Amino acid sequence: YTPAVSVMFALDLSLEKLLKEGMDSVFRRHADVGEATRSGLKEQGLTLFADEAVASNTVTAVNIPDGVDGGRLLSRMREEHGVVLAGGQQSLSGKIFRIGHMGYTTSEDIRGVLAALGEVLPRVGSEPSRAGVGG
Repeated sequence: YTPAVSVMFALDLSLEKLLKEGMDSVFRRHADVGEATRSGLKEQGLTLFADEAVASNTVTAVNIPDGVDGGRLLSRMREEHGVVLAGGQQSLSGKIFRIGHMGYTTSEDIRGVLAALGEVLPRVGSEPSRAGVGG
């Protein structure tokens, strides 16, 4: 068989970048981006699925507000803003969406996701409880 040589080169480069940044810095960056994500969502009046005491620094699950069509939300985010969000699975399908912030995700990336969400959310159903979403 032919090994996936390109994958090995990508892995080598990724490991080199991790070592250069330093693992303490990587963990701190993930914690900062996770906190920025959770804070920004709450500022928009959205509720988090997980208790913040056990929240992940790599992905944030968000409850879809009543009256919001989750499928339309995910489609419009992708089509209009190039932002890919994941929906819930099995019993959570249509009830939550997930924002991944693992790897080389920056606070600037998250600000873009939050701005797009604030723009799209009011057009796919009722707005979250706080007026002025998307500022």
